[in-house]
Amino acid sequence: MVIGLLALACVAMAVAQNFVMLVVAIFLLRQAGQGLMTHTAITSQARYYDSARGRAVATAGLGFTIAESFFPLLAVALVAMLDWRQSWLLFAGFILVLLLPYASWLLRGHDQRHERYLEGIGDGAAQPQKQDSEAEGHFHQAVTGQRHHWRRRDVLRDYRFYILLPVVLAPAFIFTGIFFHQIHLAGEKGWPVELWALTYVAFAGTSLIGAISFGIIIYRFGAARVLPGIMPPLGLGCLALGLTDAVWGAWGYMLLGGFTAGMLSTFFGAFWAEVYGTRFLGGIRALTTALMVFSSALSPVLMGLLIDAQVSMNRIALACAIYCLLASLLAWSSARLYLK
Repeated sequence: MVIGLLALACVAMAVAQNFVMLVVAIFLLRQAGQGLMTHTAITSQARYYDSARGRAVATAGLGFTIAESFFPLLAVALVAMLDWRQSWLLFAGFILVLLLPYASWLLRGHDQRHERYLEGIGDGAAQPQKQDSEAEGHFHQAVTGQRHHWRRRDVLRDYRFYILLPVVLAPAFIFTGIFFHQIHLAGEKGWPVELWALTYVAFAGTSLIGAISFGIIIYRFGAARVLPGIMPPLGLGCLALGLTDAVWGAWGYMLLGGFTAGMLSTFFGAFWAEVYGTRFLGGIRALTTALMVFSSALSPVLMGLLIDAQVSMNRIALACAIYCLLASLLAWSSARLYLK
């Protein structure tokens, strides 16, 4: 269903002739692509793998790194050979002809796997039970086996979630905003656009390293313990971008930011399952994914308003670095609370 919706979104973008149709097409692309494709992929890995959850999520997250490595170049080549509308139609055809049958083949026997998963955690339809007020803060959780599996409404009552929320939103906000305004950024700093595009190789490379290494680290130490390590690389990258107009600032941002991006592709898929259980993981991740997509949609607008107000990209990058510092402090506090 999600793959079919993504193909429909590509077709909608290809045939858009007015503003309303463009809005519908962009909504469908963000909903099906960045939203649901990511959501279903990472949720399935986090749910059906237990002891190897970090490595499973890291493996699935390599799709982000691979796409970031060659899709920008592919898109530019297709637009040069065809045009942008035909490129979107070609994407739709690829999704329907190759991706959909491939996903169907991978899902063979999934009904049986899901039944075994439900048997492993106990009665999947267990009723919520009220816990001791001091121990659980009046949260209602579905108890399956020896583990509490939180429902989404219970997560929304958990004060720790709101302390962690700025950490969840920061990377999507910063990455999308800076990449959206990258042409303006390169022009303001005097960098050739081709040089900036070349730094994506560094971003993809450190994303790969971050995803694989963090998957192994999570497997050894648990996701909650390594939570404070996520934001510092991105913060240092923003600092490098904001402090200098030299080319090394671009490479520093991409290298360090890519490392955070790789860690994120692994981390939150494992983290929500570790601290809130897997039975209702889809609903919990749907909430956090929606918030991240909203954050990524908001940042181009806010940064655009700042640019219109004559705020330089250097100052915007330094503000992002300060945000990362504050988010790092919140991540450290959240980790201590989740580990109690």
